[in-house]
Amino acid sequence: MALPLFTLLLTALPVVHCFPTAFQDLEQNGKNQTSIRFLALGDWGGVPYPPYITPVEKATAWEMGKIAEQMGADFVLALGDNFYYSGVNSADSPRFQDTFERVYTADSLNIPWYILAGNHDHAGNVKAQIDYSRKSDRWRFPHYYYELNFRIPNTKRTLSIMMLDTVMLCGNSDDYDDEKPRGPLSTIEANRQLTWLQQRMAQSKADFLLVAGHYPVWSVSEHGPTECLLKKLRPLLVKYKATAYFCGHDHNLQYLKESGVGYVVSGAGNFLDPDTRHWHHVPKDTLKFFTGQASTLGGFVHGEVSVSHIKRIVHASVLLNCFICIQFVVLILVDGLWMCHMAAYSQYSLVNSALHGE
Repeated sequence: MALPLFTLLLTALPVVHCFPTAFQDLEQNGKNQTSIRFLALGDWGGVPYPPYITPVEKATAWEMGKIAEQMGADFVLALGDNFYYSGVNSADSPRFQDTFERVYTADSLNIPWYILAGNHDHAGNVKAQIDYSRKSDRWRFPHYYYELNFRIPNTKRTLSIMMLDTVMLCGNSDDYDDEKPRGPLSTIEANRQLTWLQQRMAQSKADFLLVAGHYPVWSVSEHGPTECLLKKLRPLLVKYKATAYFCGHDHNLQYLKESGVGYVVSGAGNFLDPDTRHWHHVPKDTLKFFTGQASTLGGFVHGEVSVSHIKRIVHASVLLNCFICIQFVVLILVDGLWMCHMAAYSQYSLVNSALHGE
């Protein structure tokens, strides 16, 4: 696998019901499009009582639609904790309408949402969320873990994304007691997933390789680094030169760069948490960006994968040399109005620009 640039076993290989492993074209793309653009959103799952959403989720959904319209988005990576506080128990649960379908209503968000499960989802029936894929045109959740493979339009480059179930891999946790993952419910299933991931990464021919899960590998916030993932996942990310790892779990936005891998925490879809108790529990100088102030109204990530050497950051008079542009979109309350602040990252430069939105 080509060295990517980032701007910003105990069991046999199982049969995993997933999308085709051959590289696919995007479902919709413009004739002149030469990149793949996506949104990454974690911990967005509303509340289990009326109105079933939070002000943060509502504001974030509105801004996601706006950014997707202005900057483009081919799909959304939904990084877990899709339904607070105890998931759902049936594919017919009204929560799918109340917390998802009636919230993310912008035409620009009528695109595939690739789903993975978080610890709160595992408190319910994750299989019900998988089954909902048959009821929704945009909800794509084929299996607990799966692989996505795309051709970058009008180029000879490719992108692969490995969607993981880190709860199945490391065990569930109790947020209320600040409990760490307790170990997998099934060691056999955890090893099966890890074997699958190792073999798929080793065989990957993609130019860009992303991995996504719910628990963070590195985090400076409340939950901190996940020891299980440091032991099991991080060595694979480094060995196979993953471009980046996307996650949620901590309710803020973070970007860390360690051993050539970008670590993106995007867990600000429903709540905000400024906690930095694990600031000194990550390697020195790896943290590049953090925000979780209670005064903000949520946030998410806009990513773009491109073979172009020059990408323009929308609304900022700055040109970045980059192959993958990662932009953190933060909603800030100012004198009763909210504006958008964007931090953009590339391999070569770091830009912070205030976006004076409506």
